[in-house]
Amino acid sequence: MANYDFSTLNDKDLEILVCDLFTREFSVNFQSFKAGKDKGIDLRYSTNNSENEIIVQVKHYLVDP
Repeated sequence: MANYDFSTLNDKDLEILVCDLFTREFSVNFQSFKAGKDKGIDLRYSTNNSENEIIVQVKHYLVDP
């Protein structure tokens, strides 16, 4: 098993990584938002009639071992 150091990612890079992983895992396209006016929503998947089906908030913090 490989060891990965995600501490080098900034908050936006982490959101992009999570978006890519969720898109692959759930086989749907997640929408991401620019910083600021997203009202706490980092990623979402909406149906064709614009109803939010999945909302994701990505937290970026480090915990010292």
